[in-house]
Amino acid sequence: MIKKYFIDRIKKKNVEGNSPYEFCIFEGANPQVYGLPSTDRRVFLRENRFGFFLNNEQAHFCDGVFSNSSENMTLKYLSSPPNTNPLWTILVQNVRNDYVISDVFAESIVALNDPRSAVYFDTNISTFTGGVYGATNEFPDFTHIGTTFNLPDLEGLLLSYSEVSFYLAEAAQKGFNVGSTSAKDYYEAGIKASMDYWGIDSTLVDAYLLEADVIYNPANWRSQIGTQLWIASFNRGFEGWSAIRKYDFKTFAPAIGSGENIPNRFKYPQTEQNINNSNLNAAAAAMPGGDSKATKIFWDKN
Repeated sequence: MIKKYFIDRIKKKNVEGNSPYEFCIFEGANPQVYGLPSTDRRVFLRENRFGFFLNNEQAHFCDGVFSNSSENMTLKYLSSPPNTNPLWTILVQNVRNDYVISDVFAESIVALNDPRSAVYFDTNISTFTGGVYGATNEFPDFTHIGTTFNLPDLEGLLLSYSEVSFYLAEAAQKGFNVGSTSAKDYYEAGIKASMDYWGIDSTLVDAYLLEADVIYNPANWRSQIGTQLWIASFNRGFEGWSAIRKYDFKTFAPAIGSGENIPNRFKYPQTEQNINNSNLNAAAAAMPGGDSKATKIFWDKN
């Protein structure tokens, strides 16, 4: 249904003689989001929507996409409750001493000599060591989340220049007309934008781009773009999850004790079963695999 909606919307715009991209304009942007006067902004659709276009060989390039990190779509938080960043509420106000870096993420960062470790990770132990996800991990024994994420007014990042750059890299690699910039340059722009956002020194960034597994390889574009988007989405769980499903760059083992593979989607909630059961059953019947966590969303084609 969602896929049909977007295709029909594009066709309608083309028939009317209007831009097929008008629906990706944010009109009168909320000041709490951009912190700027009300203005029109043309942006890429977010991960699920743009992933849909790329996976269906219909990449659409909007005029005036993000050109630097100052145009990031962000959500402003305040320094005192109740309008603080939710991470502060969880980690500081609620004193949740049960969040540590996962072993999968820690090992990936260490293997690439990624300088974002200075921001993403705390130095509570001498060596960056992640806990096994899903297992019972003793809080003092594993690397904690970096102290930057303890700030109550840390802005929420909804859509970034870094993210858009990786989408452009994929589009360019697939041969779509997204300007004269190469897939390699878009890819490197995405990495640099993420590094710059977190205040990483440019000399460290330059050295990182020369790491053997970071140097852009067109034959390995899916793994590299997916990995870098995943790393750049560190504090944006849903975007990281989307990157894993969309690019299939890494095999993730089932969480300890779960007995299930990493889910591909959420199942419909119990409320739908209670009050909208007939439509739920119709929707489930239309999906290959039905209403299951193993069923892939339409844009997850790999």
